[in-house]
Amino acid sequence: MQPLCGELLNEALEKAALGGHLSVIKYLTSTYPSLLAQRGQPQPRLTVPLKVLLDAVIYNHFPVVKYLVPLFFPDPILPPTTLKSLGSSGNLMMVQFFYKRLKLTDFRPTLSNAVRDGYPDIVDYLHDKGIYQLEEILLMETTAQLL
Repeated sequence: MQPLCGELLNEALEKAALGGHLSVIKYLTSTYPSLLAQRGQPQPRLTVPLKVLLDAVIYNHFPVVKYLVPLFFPDPILPPTTLKSLGSSGNLMMVQFFYKRLKLTDFRPTLSNAVRDGYPDIVDYLHDKGIYQLEEILLMETTAQLL
């Protein structure tokens, strides 16, 4: 078997993340050290596209996410579409994981989709963290004025 390189290696990682194949991702990152670069960090960091991580988030593969996040960067930046998918996933553990790691992230898109898709545990968790949708804030202010 010929070794994978460049785009083929990235494509293999993307497909493994998309399918939730943690063992394949671990195999690839251990077999192909070129995927990992030191970048002056105490531990190696992945040199592959962010899409690998985003696919794992969007398709609700939490074990893959937990493995990949520390390999990427200290504070991954998730686009709003991915944050929405996080709310639609119904996966409270993944929401909690990202909330603890991503301190400067706006989780309102996550809350919005959790409300829309009926995940009260995620809604309650984000409310407990002080995250509300604009409509909820206006309702609370109006209620307070009426009292």
